[in-house]
Amino acid sequence: MRQFYFKEGGYLRYESNYHNCKDNENYQLLQTDIAQQILKVVDRSFRSFFNLIKAANERLYRFEQIRMPRYLNKEGYFPLIIPRIIVKDRYFNIPMSRKFKSEYGEVKIPFPDRLIDKNLKEVRVIPRYDARFFESVALP
Repeated sequence: MRQFYFKEGGYLRYESNYHNCKDNENYQLLQTDIAQQILKVVDRSFRSFFNLIKAANERLYRFEQIRMPRYLNKEGYFPLIIPRIIVKDRYFNIPMSRKFKSEYGEVKIPFPDRLIDKNLKEVRVIPRYDARFFESVALP
C-alpha cells in the first residue's frame, strides 16, 4: 500500500492489495486467515491516514501532525490475529501454512479454563521483548 501511494499517489483498497500480496513469500508462510487479518490492519491504518489528510484539507486537523504508516523493521515482529480458534485437549494450535509447519513444527498454546465456555471472536498473539516472550489476548 505504501509503495502504491508513492507510485500512484492514491489509496490501494484491501481487495486489490490482496491479489498483489498473495504471491508474497511471507504471506504464503502464514495461514490464509492470519495473513488476511494483517492486510486488514494495514488497510485500516492507511484509511485512517487518508481520513486525516481529508480532515486537514477541511482545516479540522494540522498537516504537521499527520504521519504516513511506516514499514515494520526488517527484524520487527507483528502481532498475529487469529480469527478462528479450535481448542483441543485444553490447547489451541497456532494456524500456519504447511510449508512453515514442516520447517518449524507445530506451536501449541495452553488455553485457560476460564475461557473454555466463552464464545471468542479472536485471539491475538503479541510478541514482547524481541519475540522472546509472547502474550496471548482473547477478545470476546
